[in-house]
Amino acid sequence: MKGMLFDLEAERALLGTMLADNGVIDAVGIEPDEFYRTAYGVVWQTGMEMYRDERPVDIVTLCAELTKRGKMAEVGGAAEIAILPDMPASIAQHYADIIRELAVRRKIAEGCQRLAAMATNRETELMDMEVGAGALLTKIQAGQASGGTIGAPALSAKCLAAIRTKVEARLYTGFVGLDSNGLSPEKVGLSVIGAYSKVGKSTYCAALADNIAATTDGHNVLYIGTEEAELPLGQRIIARYTGIPLVRLRKAMLYAGEDEIVDTAAARLGRLRLRARYMGGKPVGEIIALINGSIREYGTDVVFVDHIQRIPGKGDKRYVIDDAVMRLTDLANARGIAVIAASQLNRYWDGLKEDGRVPPMPGTSAIKESSAILENASVVHLLHRPRRYSEDEDPTVAWVNVCANRFGETGPIRMDWIQGPTIIDHGGMRP
Repeated sequence: MKGMLFDLEAERALLGTMLADNGVIDAVGIEPDEFYRTAYGVVWQTGMEMYRDERPVDIVTLCAELTKRGKMAEVGGAAEIAILPDMPASIAQHYADIIRELAVRRKIAEGCQRLAAMATNRETELMDMEVGAGALLTKIQAGQASGGTIGAPALSAKCLAAIRTKVEARLYTGFVGLDSNGLSPEKVGLSVIGAYSKVGKSTYCAALADNIAATTDGHNVLYIGTEEAELPLGQRIIARYTGIPLVRLRKAMLYAGEDEIVDTAAARLGRLRLRARYMGGKPVGEIIALINGSIREYGTDVVFVDHIQRIPGKGDKRYVIDDAVMRLTDLANARGIAVIAASQLNRYWDGLKEDGRVPPMPGTSAIKESSAILENASVVHLLHRPRRYSEDEDPTVAWVNVCANRFGETGPIRMDWIQGPTIIDHGGMRP
């Protein structure tokens, strides 16, 4: 499938063949890091190490070993192992070839993304960029890509085209750390912004929406609030423009002369290609209908949904969230738009502010309620703000941990949290 550089069904099938015949492990020669889904790589590595220790690998022994290593929760629990398909060993090589090819393609895409980030950073020396491009293309032409084998010298031309494509495929956010490193959301597909409670995911989403709407790229942005109405969103953005604390804007506590400043900022906001709609309590079907109508009427090409846990539905909450994520992903890909959804992370740390403990920077393990997020989102940003938990931490520091980036690098980016108007910025734009 175009653009999907992974095949989870193939990964599950290969794990199933391993349980049917442990000899598959040596026969196919797949390494754990060739799996797209980290949990499946952990299962494969555990089985591989058990096999090489001459221990049998089956559902019972594998679950016991994962539990012993403290990895059971990371792989999704015993139920995830139990539902692996019963597959004959004779087809193991077929699935291994699929996994290996896609792993190689991801490596090539990642290399192209790094070159794209260098190309768009005016501070990068041209010679350094040419050396990096030459090294990558030499590997491709030689049929090697980070340990994988590809017999296609013609890919060098495709790689150069991919550099140009990936530059154009990212939204320009106005945040230097994201844009210069190829970490911003893509123009087509689903991206997810996550954070623990009250860390500032809505503030971050509002800042992104404001910046994207203010670019000269002609983006039309729709911001759908499931928790906040249109007015609070506008207040967040006006706080960015004026420096007036959000708490005072919401209570209309303005000092002398600030009325005029707010009016000017509101007029500026009104000129943006940014619309907000409150859809609290509305099911995902109505939200999708609203998006389709906005595309027809306004040419909307960037949509924020803040946040997906507030979308109601029937049945288990995890199923409801998974359904919303998959339907929003399908919509984004079918209509050629960007959907950026905010997500609440697990609430384990919510009550720790009182004792001053600071949680670690959130990673993929913090996304508990929906496996569909990591399987469908092309980019995942997790916001971290230590000051939320301890007065000893720097109030101006926030981090965006890019924990998933299908065609680029991952890792944390430091941002500036301006405490007065509670905005997050790093070389951000102003309309």
